[in-house]
Amino acid sequence: TGYKYTTDVNNARNGNVKDPTIKPLNDISAFDNERREEFIRYKLWHNWKDMIRRCTNTSHKEYYAYGNAGITICNEWLNSFDTYFEDCHDLFQFDLFYNFPYQYQLDKDYLQISLPKDQRIYSKETCVFLSNRDNKNLAAIDNHKNNPNLTSNYYGVCKINKWWLFKM
Repeated sequence: TGYKYTTDVNNARNGNVKDPTIKPLNDISAFDNERREEFIRYKLWHNWKDMIRRCTNTSHKEYYAYGNAGITICNEWLNSFDTYFEDCHDLFQFDLFYNFPYQYQLDKDYLQISLPKDQRIYSKETCVFLSNRDNKNLAAIDNHKNNPNLTSNYYGVCKINKWWLFKM
């Protein structure tokens, strides 16, 4: 957007500097094509780094649910951000992520929901972009699918609090 602000390095690293020209709900529609491309590359770079940390860094706060659970990353993505970046453009619903990057996220579970967690992998063949809401619902179904008190006789249906959730 061209917004400039002088601050110290720690504030910038910790995300404490906000651009007041960005519209509510993280709307990036005002970005020109060059700025949007830069932003999408930046967002995917952070997603890539976080994915690697969750799966490989034993001191990461979510390692227990990813790396410790046996979730892996294909070698092509693990060793090259550029490969990951190019592959993301071919994933299901990338166009929605491109236009609404704060409302969509990379997901490895949607296509692998029937596999045990220790057989799941982040790769071009197994990942899609899902809305934050769909991803959260899918995670709830996945986390509760083996609990007989929270599931029904129908595949992909589970009960969270008083609500029944299902995968369509």
